[in-house]
Amino acid sequence: MSYPLCIAHRGASGIAPENTMIAFWTAIQSADMIELDVQLTKDKQLVIFHDRTLKRITGDIHGIADYTLEQLMKMDFGAWKSDKFKNTKIATLEQVLTELPDKKSLIIEIKPQGRENGRILEQRVIELLEEHVISNNSYISVRDVDTYQWMNRNFPKYPIALMQKKRSPTEYHRLLQEYNIKIAQIRKDSYSDNYYNEINRIVKRVNVYFADTPVEWQYLIDRNVSGILTNYPTLYQGYIDQIRKY
Repeated sequence: MSYPLCIAHRGASGIAPENTMIAFWTAIQSADMIELDVQLTKDKQLVIFHDRTLKRITGDIHGIADYTLEQLMKMDFGAWKSDKFKNTKIATLEQVLTELPDKKSLIIEIKPQGRENGRILEQRVIELLEEHVISNNSYISVRDVDTYQWMNRNFPKYPIALMQKKRSPTEYHRLLQEYNIKIAQIRKDSYSDNYYNEINRIVKRVNVYFADTPVEWQYLIDRNVSGILTNYPTLYQGYIDQIRKY
């Protein structure tokens, strides 16, 4: 029997500062894939960061786009999690692609903040991917249909997923079918059993955001999802290992 892939949500973000190299290195010991978020700095560099502002992580009310990479590198992206992570630096996409093992499996979420000119964020991501080796299982995830169509039209060799975000399952399924989208990334709390059955018929891969307890993991295993995004990849992999013993 196969089980859902273990997808480290922002790395091993339950025990390490999210979206940092230490979170990714911790996750890679047990995860099948690593999910991360990419934003553009003021000087058009690609960094790994989730939020619209730095407030939750550094206390700064401004966003990534307000600072150059050099300025961001002077900030502490680990102390918010624990004193033992003090002086953790922000990660760049180039670091991830260069320092993690070749053919690593990644989910690269494009996170535009509405301040970019045209498609520079998407173009910069593709330019870097062209210079490195990632696994065929990797994909890029986007929030809106316009970006999905643009990416699929201009860079068809890269698999693209449309995230559910705040859409209802009914609206989301309509878009998946209308645009022939084959990778779905859904919010588990918005889905009932009937919707799980339906989406498994519509797409090839269904990855679920996010689950952190054995009860949640088993619920999703029973619904035949493709992958589970979790903040605790080592614990999830341990749970799967226990199941396989029986």
